[in-house]
Amino acid sequence: TRGIAVVIKEFFPSSSAMRVANHQVVPQNGKDEFYKEAFRRFHEEGRYLGMFRGPQFPKARTFFRSLNTAYIVMEIERGRPLSSYIKIDRKPADWETARPYIYDIYCALSKMHQQNILHLDLHPANIFLTLQQSGLLLDFGAARHIAEPVINTSRFYTPGFSAPEIRIGNRWGMWSDVYSFGACLEASGALKNPRWPRDIKILTLDCLREDIGERIQTFEDFRFNFFKP
Repeated sequence: TRGIAVVIKEFFPSSSAMRVANHQVVPQNGKDEFYKEAFRRFHEEGRYLGMFRGPQFPKARTFFRSLNTAYIVMEIERGRPLSSYIKIDRKPADWETARPYIYDIYCALSKMHQQNILHLDLHPANIFLTLQQSGLLLDFGAARHIAEPVINTSRFYTPGFSAPEIRIGNRWGMWSDVYSFGACLEASGALKNPRWPRDIKILTLDCLREDIGERIQTFEDFRFNFFKP
């Protein structure tokens, strides 16, 4: 659409794909099955972007296929990922600064879980902070329905942010996104900045329980007024 800046995400898994004549994308030798599964996941990512609408999600414009691969077109948002702020500032955020984007990500994950869809790859690089200080939930490449089995979990396991059960493919569920949310709270400063509310510190620790049975199970178990600006 004229007048709207967009970003185009191309499906090209460098570990299993290559370009040939006329820029066509094909699987590398012996990587057909991996390429096929990765392409299916990319198609699902496009479907989820179209399914979830609202201020906490990227604005997907279209999904199309060309040159034996696929592309997702999204509107550009101005800002930078949370990981950039953490790396540059090197100090924990204050609560009033963090609360708006924490609330947005909480809302985004809650909407996904209401449709029985798990994100499964939440970490600061996948939380985008706009110039309006709102938060966008990015990268649905690992997202899947709660009943769908996880294949090759190491492909999207992020040390320090993915729940322990994701690494070993054991009993993953809504509580796995809860763990990652708690890890993002910790990265933002929940346990380092003494000025964060005590209730948020307790909540963060309860999200980070390694034992699934001791961890908060769903976002419905959160106290809503913790985050609402």
